[in-house]
Amino acid sequence: MKKLRDKLCRFSGEDFSIIERCDPNIQIYFSLIGAFVLAILVCCFISSFLFMENIFKTPLIDLCIAGIWGLIVANLYLLTLYTITPRLLPINTIKFPEKRYYLSISFLYRISVLIILAIVTARPINIAFQTNIIGSAFIILIFIIIFLLPIIFKYYIRIIGGFYKEKATIEKKIIEDNYMVFNKDLKIILENNICDLNKKTWEKIVPFLTKLELVNKEKYHDLLSEIKVDLNYKDSFHEVVEKYEYWADPPYRTIPKKNLKFASSEADFLTHIYKN
Repeated sequence: MKKLRDKLCRFSGEDFSIIERCDPNIQIYFSLIGAFVLAILVCCFISSFLFMENIFKTPLIDLCIAGIWGLIVANLYLLTLYTITPRLLPINTIKFPEKRYYLSISFLYRISVLIILAIVTARPINIAFQTNIIGSAFIILIFIIIFLLPIIFKYYIRIIGGFYKEKATIEKKIIEDNYMVFNKDLKIILENNICDLNKKTWEKIVPFLTKLELVNKEKYHDLLSEIKVDLNYKDSFHEVVEKYEYWADPPYRTIPKKNLKFASSEADFLTHIYKN
């Protein structure tokens, strides 16, 4: 039973490496989702085969097209089902107030897509079996229930907790690790570009400094000290660059940094000047 449950979980569209670390109750719900996905694949195959049989009358062509159509609908269903999840990453709740997901327009749109897929899949079966209006409506209702039940299961998974918390932790770690690599690469690129620019600038001003040394050595040494170039030091043109973070929680950028600088009063300013 465990092997069967694990195989069904792999058809749920979620990461099995996270599922296998969760509570058995969560694994059962994911196995049910996988079972319904397989059922939808079979229903789409049968529906497409019945539809194509009336067009081509060739079993081989009917089977090929039915198989392709079944895989297309199953993948589209999995993709839509995958997007019906709670928010995992932080957002700026000031600019984008959090709304209940079941009332959002995008959620209603995705539910509508699944209902349309269910109706399209059920229609060729109604035609093949020549059902009356009540029978046709009953078959369509059965298909809609099959297509929507996995969403209910995902809702219960969210209530039980565990899976989405673990998934959020993993996704945050991936994003933060990649952001650290990005900052490191950006630092290296900027420092190398500044170093190259400093070298080119130095090469351009050397002839002018040479002429100035012949005319006014004192001014020459003053300018040289201002430039602060130690030609005996191999990293003379190298400068350290640090990326400024405007947000307090990079890379999510949801919490601006607090301004810790406070303007002093006029009395403090005068006290600073006239200490006595």
